[in-house]
Order: sequence, then C-alpha cells, then structure tokens
Amino acid sequence: SQRTAALRSKKQKLDAATEQLQAELAQLKAELAELPQKPAPTEQEVAELRATAAVERKRRDQLKSEIQAFERCGPGKLAEMTKQTAVAKEAANRWADNICSVRS
Repeated sequence: SQRTAALRSKKQKLDAATEQLQAELAQLKAELAELPQKPAPTEQEVAELRATAAVERKRRDQLKSEIQAFERCGPGKLAEMTKQTAVAKEAANRWADNICSVRS
C-alpha cells in the first residue's frame, strides 16, 4: 500500500542521512586525533606576554589622553565657538550702530 511505501521511503532517507552523519563523525574524530596538541606556555612566554600587555596598556592610556586633548577642539566645541562668535558680532554691530546714532 501507499502508506507502507511512503514509510519505507522515509526510512531509507533517514538511514542514508544517518550513514552520512556517522561517516562525517568518524572523519571529524580522525581529524581531531591528527591535530597536534599545543603544549602549555612556558614561564618565559607568559612573562613576555605580560610585558607586551603592559606596553600595550601604556600605549592605550597615551592614546586615550591624546583623544581627550583633541576633544577640547572637537565639533561640539567648534559649534559653541561659532555661536559665541555670532553673538559677539551682533553685539559689536549694535555698539557701532549706537555710536553712529549718538554722533548724528
């Protein structure tokens, strides 16, 4: 019957998938066994890594301080200075107009 045939077909597909996955698993296990085991780092290597990390921390701190120095001249500060310049120009123009009107 059709149902039995469908179940057999499904079972065959599942068996094929199972075999493929088993082969893949065996291949991966073989590859894992072939990988060289990396030895633990020596004390000298650890000391070198720590020294490198300390140098990089100092460099990071230096770069942070440079960034902070540049932030004083950043876009926000520039916009504030532009606004202050416009206000000062308006004040100077008012003063000049007032002086001219007093002299007239």
